[in-house]
Amino acid sequence: MSALSEYFNTTYGYNNSAYDEYQNISDDEYYSRLLELIRKTHDKPLTTGQLVHHIVIILCYSLIILVSLCGNLLVVKVIAFGKRKMLTTTNILIASLAFSDIVMTAFNIPFNVARLLLESWPFGAFLCVSVPFVQVTCVYVSTFTMTVIAFHRWWTLRRADVSRSLTKFQLLVTIGSTWLLAATLAIPHSVFNKTIVIPTIKNMVRCEVDYPDIDFRFPLWLSVEAFTTQYFVPLSITIWLYIKIGVIINKQGMIAGQSTDERKRLQSEARKRRIVMLILVVTVFAICWLPLNLYHLLVDFELISRHYNIFLVCHWFAMSSVCYNPFIYCYLNNSFKNGAKKFYHFILCRKPSPDSTVVNDNGTQRQLRRQNTDAVANTGDESPSTRIRDDCKTKVTNVDTTKSLD
Repeated sequence: MSALSEYFNTTYGYNNSAYDEYQNISDDEYYSRLLELIRKTHDKPLTTGQLVHHIVIILCYSLIILVSLCGNLLVVKVIAFGKRKMLTTTNILIASLAFSDIVMTAFNIPFNVARLLLESWPFGAFLCVSVPFVQVTCVYVSTFTMTVIAFHRWWTLRRADVSRSLTKFQLLVTIGSTWLLAATLAIPHSVFNKTIVIPTIKNMVRCEVDYPDIDFRFPLWLSVEAFTTQYFVPLSITIWLYIKIGVIINKQGMIAGQSTDERKRLQSEARKRRIVMLILVVTVFAICWLPLNLYHLLVDFELISRHYNIFLVCHWFAMSSVCYNPFIYCYLNNSFKNGAKKFYHFILCRKPSPDSTVVNDNGTQRQLRRQNTDAVANTGDESPSTRIRDDCKTKVTNVDTTKSLD
């Protein structure tokens, strides 16, 4: 199908069957009738239904942008500017994952919405190439980073004699290699994009894909390659690693359950909680991107025809994957939860309540009480020096037991 008819089908939701009556006419006549149909549609104002449709699309994607930016910026803030114990290998990789979601949200989703709603592409040739490049790169970064996190967790559990944390140089190389490999694999998905001008219609510029004219079906090959390298292979490896991790954690949990050491038992429970958190992140990502991957495969294998509304639902569901991770972190990791609470109080210019509870990563709790000198004076049986010594003992105990598990 030509770029022109592809544009018309995608923009206005027509299936290929709409052109069955034109199969026996010449190409010139086909384009003449098609352009006339586009001109008539282009000259008409939006109907009430179309206007409502556009507003719903804008609101749905705006919700993704708002939630994603607030949530992922909070994740980066808690890790990068929070307590030093947050700078673990796993957390830094999570920050890289959050950063890729921020890039996707800020530099891809708005332009995709414009591409879906506007008949003309007003952003020029550079963004026509760079927008899909950013999207594909960020998706590759997400899947590769989740695989790296799973491999690191499995390796440290399997090899008790090695350090749990990577060095700064090792982390830099790991994250840099992940982004470089992702960007390299994203090139074929964007290099063929270009702007085209549809004739006889004023200012009708579209950002379309112009695949090379070769013997085999290049779009089909590209879809299969993307599904394999971006989705199936990395997620399969990640799932396999977490299965092995689950076996190891289960054995360690049985040993810890038989131990009388409360600290070891709490650390084992915290480790299980973190593994559950990481598995949930992978599961949510896989579920969100599965419909869009299947849609592209079915279309390229010519098992179904392109349908605008089906594509729109699948695309929104895939883009929404950038929203959920911060909620998962805050729900299953107490360090993120405490950081979110502090940020919430900071935004609202409120102080935490004097008797609020802070839950540490190992399941213990600390009560934050306001220092009230009048109340201390009224007790009559506790000197300031005694109170200071008791506070110091509490802090030393908490420092030892709240160390973040990498």
